[in-house]
Amino acid sequence: MLPAACSPTNCHPLHRRIARHARALAAALGLLGLSAPAFATSVTVTMTGVWTFVDDTGSVLGGAITPGSAFSATLVYDDATLDSNPDPAYGNYAVAPTQFGFTVTSGGFTFSQVFGGFNTIDVLDPGTGDGVSTYAEDLAVSPPVGPIGFSWAAVSLDDPSGTALSSDALTGVPWTLSSWASAGVTVFADIDDGNPLTTFDLEGDITSLTATPEPGTSTLVLAGLALLASRARRR
Repeated sequence: MLPAACSPTNCHPLHRRIARHARALAAALGLLGLSAPAFATSVTVTMTGVWTFVDDTGSVLGGAITPGSAFSATLVYDDATLDSNPDPAYGNYAVAPTQFGFTVTSGGFTFSQVFGGFNTIDVLDPGTGDGVSTYAEDLAVSPPVGPIGFSWAAVSLDDPSGTALSSDALTGVPWTLSSWASAGVTVFADIDDGNPLTTFDLEGDITSLTATPEPGTSTLVLAGLALLASRARRR
């Protein structure tokens, strides 16, 4: 039986080996800017921008948001989500509700997806133009503006040159503004008051775009763990 603790005078060789690998893993995580344990694959994308088009026909937002108004947005997703589309040029990722979130803040309002609403991330790499689009249906608005009917919010990234992506893998999405020719956010909602004109439609350009950690970082961490475990078994 192995000793329950490892002291300078009483340390099983296997304990010393485990401790050595643990220190190596901690150092590797430090270089990646992570803290142990760091095995989650959650990616947080933060964006800022300005609205270029605002259609608030029913004055739902009371004039608080106009063209030129600033917005910030946060997208959270699990980059280990599986691709449901067998076509190697088109990736369709239906992220589980517990692993997805999308929120936009502007003009004193916060628009966020209701938990359990339909969402997807599509990654297109057909060779003639790359694109990434996220879609989140069923929004809540705070402070409330009335009963929300059909509503959705989206992020769209486009690169007509076809150089932004090398595959349709979600882990390969570059969340950097310089990778894309255009990047935008859209928020739409219909107020469920029986009047089809009581809606608002917001469309804007993204001016900053970052992701933490970078997609695929967790995959590298897990690969490192597997390598350490393999080395430990051989010694």
